[in-house]
Amino acid sequence: MGMDVYGLNPKIKEGSVKPKEIDFGKATDKEKETYWDLENKYQEANVGVYFRANVWCWRPIWNYVYDTTDVLTDEDYRLGHENSCHAINAEKAEKIGKELLANMNDAVAKQREYEKDRQPRVKFNKLCEEAADVLYDEIVDKSDGLITCPGDMKIHDPANYKRWTALNTFGGVQFESTSYPFNANYIKEFANFCINSGGFEIG
Repeated sequence: MGMDVYGLNPKIKEGSVKPKEIDFGKATDKEKETYWDLENKYQEANVGVYFRANVWCWRPIWNYVYDTTDVLTDEDYRLGHENSCHAINAEKAEKIGKELLANMNDAVAKQREYEKDRQPRVKFNKLCEEAADVLYDEIVDKSDGLITCPGDMKIHDPANYKRWTALNTFGGVQFESTSYPFNANYIKEFANFCINSGGFEIG
């Protein structure tokens, strides 16, 4: 699962030709391989055509744009986290890209800070998961067959179910940031896409 971001009016290098679409239902594996090889080269040569990030990488990119560029409205920010084909016009896109590039030192520092904090947070999250497993096993062992799954625990032991849920991933105790890597190179790549996109659509 990821976010596909398409340039609305991308700058195309002179002499660069987009490969002709093929019928994937009828094409051979070799024809498909050739097509994607040409398409990837076309996109590499024309960085404003397409940008893709999985959901784990996109969230920190879009959050960083919102926090540091003063370009996005609250609606832009909200819809940018959805696959709703929300459009950012050319003026905003260029401004985003230029401000991101001008602030790369901050992005590099933020990545350094993220990496420094990540390992102890990963360790903490793992301890929470292990504690949740111990708690669950202990409750099941003492339930005389009454509790065989989390749903049973929610009904018959709501207090411990609340504790168990809190200890699990995204239960409110663990650090969510470990699942959303911040990478300055992603910021730079997205900035160059924005500048060359002619506006973009997030789908």
